[in-house]
Amino acid sequence: MMAPVYSPPPSVDGDNIETFRRVVTQSAARYGHVVIDCSGVVRMGPSAMRVLVVAARGADVVLVNPNQMIRFMAAAYDVDISMSNAVERGASHK
Repeated sequence: MMAPVYSPPPSVDGDNIETFRRVVTQSAARYGHVVIDCSGVVRMGPSAMRVLVVAARGADVVLVNPNQMIRFMAAAYDVDISMSNAVERGASHK
């Protein structure tokens, strides 16, 4: 089963972390796979990284087109994720 692609807002932080957590958790539980299109994301705060750490324990997590800061944050949090520079357009969560 193909997981939908989620495109979060430009900044994932305390103001919208609950929506991010809900979408990531639901995708991980339903599909066993989380795909996040980071093309428009400038910043992911520590709380977003913690959500990804938890999701990666039971699902594959893929960040598509992450910027250098997001790559650095993922490495700093030792998030077990894949990163890609391409996204196959299909179903989308917005």
